[in-house]
Amino acid sequence: MADERQPRSAGSVADIGARAIKALGHGSVFVWLALPLVSLANCGGSVVEYTGYQALRGVPFPAAAFGIPAGEYPDFGHDWWVAGLMALAVVGIATAVLGGVRGAFAGIGVAITGLVVLSQSIGFFADPTGQSWSPEGASASAAITLVYLGSVALDLAWMAVRSIAEVRRPKDAAAPNRGEWVALSIFSVSFLTLMGLAAVGLFGFLLMVRASG
Repeated sequence: MADERQPRSAGSVADIGARAIKALGHGSVFVWLALPLVSLANCGGSVVEYTGYQALRGVPFPAAAFGIPAGEYPDFGHDWWVAGLMALAVVGIATAVLGGVRGAFAGIGVAITGLVVLSQSIGFFADPTGQSWSPEGASASAAITLVYLGSVALDLAWMAVRSIAEVRRPKDAAAPNRGEWVALSIFSVSFLTLMGLAAVGLFGFLLMVRASG
């Protein structure tokens, strides 16, 4: 019996590829959390670093590293914000599996929430007096930030391509909700453009700082 399945269109292959990249990106958060997530620094630079999993398990306060008498500050304890990052990674994978416009909007929401939770997971280690050390993002923090920004860009790009394709369909073709597709194309293209301009501006600023240094 002949195989009656229709070959996949280029659009469906691109959609599956985008969803796979998105799922892998969110899944990579579990890998990045095994690398240094937060660095405690003073005026001389980084003093001690903790991975995401170390922060989640709970870490003692490194009094000796800052020349502070033991017992002056309590131990940091469990950074439950890291557990939030892990939960969001699972939800992010689920949005990739869901796909479509709903999955894209949900994915954007997960990524934005993830950026907030990531900031809180680092701020968890703040010096209550603000005098001895400051928490800074380490290598894992930078990588996870790129994952979230890339996820937002990918979802916006998918919505832009899909909505523009729907708007450009022949007028005599069945095209329900054309007005909604127009609104979605304006939304996605506008925010994607803003992200691109922000990236170009940041790149230019870094080049200026490097040249002046």
